[in-house]
Order: sequence, then C-alpha cells, then structure tokens
Amino acid sequence: MKIFLPFFIFSYLLFNTAAASPREIILIRHAAKLMQSDPGDTLSAKGQIRAINFAFYFINKFGSPDFIFASDPKDSKSIRQIQTVSPLANILTEKNNREVSILHPYESSEYEKLADEILKDAKFDNRIILICWDHEHLPAFAKKLGVKIDLPDWPSDDFESVYILEYNSNNKLINFSILHQQYPVNVDMSWEDLYKKINVPFYLIPQKRS
Repeated sequence: MKIFLPFFIFSYLLFNTAAASPREIILIRHAAKLMQSDPGDTLSAKGQIRAINFAFYFINKFGSPDFIFASDPKDSKSIRQIQTVSPLANILTEKNNREVSILHPYESSEYEKLADEILKDAKFDNRIILICWDHEHLPAFAKKLGVKIDLPDWPSDDFESVYILEYNSNNKLINFSILHQQYPVNVDMSWEDLYKKINVPFYLIPQKRS
C-alpha cells in the first residue's frame, strides 16, 4: 500500500485542480429599480417587465441555460438579481416539467469565488451558464473569468447589456463580446399602470374565433 500512496495522492490533487471548460457564460445586470434616493431592495414595475422581456430574449438567443446563478442578498439586502432571472427559471420549469433552480451561493462581493468554482469544477464542462450580478462588479467578474482587455465601468443606467464569454474544450476563452440594448423596455410604467393593464375587463379582451 505504501508504494501506491504517493501516486494516489498525486492523482487526487490532479483531479481536484483540473480546469473545467464551460461552453458559454452569459453575464447580465439585474433589471431596473425605482429611480429615487431610496429605491428599496426589489425591482420596480419596469424592472419586472424587463425581467420577463429578458426571459424570452434569453430563450430565443441562447436556449436553456444549464445553470442560473444570482448573487446572494446577504450583503446588499437586494433581491433584484434573483428577481431578474426568476421569470426565466419559472418559464423553463413549466416548459420542462421539472424544477429549474436559481443558485445563489455567494454574495455580490464574492464573485471571485464563483468564477473560480465555474472554471475548476468539471460539472460545468460544456455547459451554458447564466449569471446575474450587480453592475459594479461585472467588469471585474468578467476579468476573473478570463477576459484580458480592460473593461469600462458598467453604466449605472444600463439594464439591457450582455457580456458573452465563449470557451473551447481546453478551458481557453476564445471569444468575448458585449452586446448593448438587447431587451429594452420602451415604456415607463408604474405599478398602478401595470395593475390597470392587467385588470382590463374581460369583455374588452379580443377573443379568438372558434
């Protein structure tokens, strides 16, 4: 047994430090909050609409993600990141008839830990991964995931841009792109406006002819 112990230890360490090779990582910012000095911890009505918009945008462009991550609200208290990807998770749960979870193991300031996990754990090999985070950390997050170029700060009023990172099977980032104005919401709608839209009398809703 003593003869094989060093080889066993070497094999164990090699396996546990191996790199993973995701197929694609998509980074987004949470949807809109209230535009006031104290916006609270949740999405505004416009933000909720954008979250729905994003869900169908993502499905049409990327298909179904294998993993959905959002920052945990412990440090910032904000649940906007989880709210932003909730419609997508819910739509996919209904479509696939199985639960699609939103994973949130790390707080917003712990993005380096998530980047490290994704690039090392073999369960992420050849997977599509969606990550929703706060805009202050997104440029640094992308760099931890392998982006080499200097990235400008994410504008505070930008809720519809997307970072796309593509990898080859050798864990090398082969393409990075920033797409702007991907799922815009062109109306400023309050909660009361949204309520009135939802509560249209039944007889005013166009009915399909049989």
